[in-house]
Amino acid sequence: MGRRRLPVVLALLAALALPVPALAVSSAPVEDAGSGYDTPKPKRTPRPETEQATPKPTPKPTKKPQPKPKPTKKAVRVWATAPVFKVAMAPVSDTLVVGVPADADAPLQAAIDANLFDDAGFAGVTLVEVDDPIAALDSGELQFAVVDALEAASAQAVDPTLQAVAGYQNYAGEEGAYGGTVLLAAPGLVDREPTTVAAFTGAYVGALRNLQRADRRADQPTNAAFAPYDGGFGAREIEDGWGDLQGYLATGLGEDFDVRAFVSEDTLNLAQVAEGRKLNPVTGLAGKPASRRITVGLPAETLAGSPIEQAQAKGYFKQAGFKAVKIEDIEEPMLGVLQGDLDIAVLDTADALDGASQGLDLVAIAGHRNYDAEGAYGGDVVAVSQDYLDEEGATVTAFLTAYVRALLDLQRQDESAAFAPFTGGFDASGPDAGWTELTAYANETIGDAQAVEELVASQPLTRAQVWWGVPAEVTTSSPSSAEPNASPEPSASPEPTESGA
Repeated sequence: MGRRRLPVVLALLAALALPVPALAVSSAPVEDAGSGYDTPKPKRTPRPETEQATPKPTPKPTKKPQPKPKPTKKAVRVWATAPVFKVAMAPVSDTLVVGVPADADAPLQAAIDANLFDDAGFAGVTLVEVDDPIAALDSGELQFAVVDALEAASAQAVDPTLQAVAGYQNYAGEEGAYGGTVLLAAPGLVDREPTTVAAFTGAYVGALRNLQRADRRADQPTNAAFAPYDGGFGAREIEDGWGDLQGYLATGLGEDFDVRAFVSEDTLNLAQVAEGRKLNPVTGLAGKPASRRITVGLPAETLAGSPIEQAQAKGYFKQAGFKAVKIEDIEEPMLGVLQGDLDIAVLDTADALDGASQGLDLVAIAGHRNYDAEGAYGGDVVAVSQDYLDEEGATVTAFLTAYVRALLDLQRQDESAAFAPFTGGFDASGPDAGWTELTAYANETIGDAQAVEELVASQPLTRAQVWWGVPAEVTTSSPSSAEPNASPEPSASPEPTESGA
């Protein structure tokens, strides 16, 4: 076991308050942009008196003089709500095989017919009929399958890496009771390839929207069995979208079934927003920041040239919905975060890993200074308490949206290399999803690679990254959940139905 690093005494130093800059363009008069020289006007030689003509009356203007327009202030873009995600994430695997019942492939076939999977970045999506979709998912024959909701939940209780990515046939019977089927991802696929799952789900939700439009134009709706059309699992009004599914599964499997672990909420939410749908289930990670005034603590030497300083100077925090972001000079800010005196803090990475491994209420939400002067991995992370993330998820997401924007600004400056990666991740992007360097660093400094899973909460960062159209470098789970480079290799696939693409 490596050495433990956790400060014995964490003292809060004197606060250094930095004012939030005004975002509007100054209305002060603009100086003359001429040459800068006082060139005299040429003098005209007067005519002799005998040659001077009788002065003509000054002609009246033909048009009414127009008042000189007042200078206008430059329009400033302000996010009235939390930023929506401008782009869907590109899939890692571009060919998929999906298992479907013979009589219930309408949304997926509609996505194929409308080229929605092509638009999402897939080279091919094939629909096949299978007798045992769970076994086909386990064997790697399928990447997704339409599975009975109770059967899928029972299988997930045995293998937690099986997750439902969207609702499918969500209502059964004339009374609209919850039932039917869900879209289930192959074991570990959500952890390994969240971008693939989000892109696939986005195309599917787009097809549901097309079916909804078709039903609105028809006298007799024909696709009601595939509601809700946002890909959720019931009405948003019932326990924020969890009530219908929770009640249905509780009846079949018992009241203690963990419905939130069953559903890949993050990828579904990303797909819904990319398609212009309201989030269902509702998440606390989107919306206006709940706290409009926040305090960020960090050592003063960490602030200079940092993305936090850049976001403050450029007014990005104000654009993200904050009235004030107060930055305080705190030499050891961990105690401030844990005690609630600071909302967000920049912490030494090794200290943060050590604290999380010892069970402190602490999570890292982004990388900050990830490399030292010699280029070795180290530096700092941006952190909050787990309680703050639970209560102020939208605030954290809004903060990170401004933070990632500042990082993208710094990317164009050679002297800012210490703050790479410029997506806010924790190390270099790649097939390992950005975990390798941080995991190795945890093992080297505190002798506990598992601390990475305990420390990092990546959902708000993923949303900020997708908003700015940059690759999501961190999965929603740590590499300990699944081998980072493992990917289900399709074996002999079942024969496609006529609806195959």
